[in-house]
Amino acid sequence: MSTLASLGAFIGLYWATAAAFVVVVLGAVLRLVGLTIFKLLRYIKEENPQRLRHVLVRGSQHPL
Repeated sequence: MSTLASLGAFIGLYWATAAAFVVVVLGAVLRLVGLTIFKLLRYIKEENPQRLRHVLVRGSQHPL
């Protein structure tokens, strides 16, 4: 059971680190260009969903 607790803690730390990166680093870069994270999310939401899905699916299928 301690192995599962360690794994859970590791996964939690990973997601916390990823969230901190998005908020701090991406937020700082967006601020430099005059945007906010919320404006970026609004833009992504308004983008054509089929086109966005196509980009996400095709971008993840690169041959090794």
